[in-house]
Amino acid sequence: MYKNVSGQTIVEAMVAISIALVGLLGVLALVSASLAFTNDASQKFVATYLAAEGIEIVKNIIDTNVANGAIWNTDVNDGLYKTSAADPILRQTTGTKLKLPPDGGEYQYDNGNPTPYTRTIQIINDTDSVTVIAKVSWNARAKDQSVEVRDIFKRWR
Repeated sequence: MYKNVSGQTIVEAMVAISIALVGLLGVLALVSASLAFTNDASQKFVATYLAAEGIEIVKNIIDTNVANGAIWNTDVNDGLYKTSAADPILRQTTGTKLKLPPDGGEYQYDNGNPTPYTRTIQIINDTDSVTVIAKVSWNARAKDQSVEVRDIFKRWR
């Protein structure tokens, strides 16, 4: 009665191993994709905060002008600029990448390790308002990425 089933156990074992291997490869692919998406989200968060920081630096320049009794939009001229919290002066942009000091301080242009991020601040002056557009660009997984934040400051005094 059992003479014709001598190879059946090996075939069943091979099928079971194949099914388990396909399931394991699927889980590994899911984990790999999850890690890539997590890294992409992390980079986008950093870029968003860097863009918001660019807007805040320009806002601080305008607030300082008002506090010092100067014309509200002094030193806030039309053009493309770079700036950092470490050196909050608007300078003509050259497409320079931001650097991060090894101690994890503030992003800046002078000291530190180069990062993938480039920040450009565009300023558009009108009679009673200043439009500020902060754009942060970087390359992730051989694909160009960017985040843009804009704000309009009105002359309210």
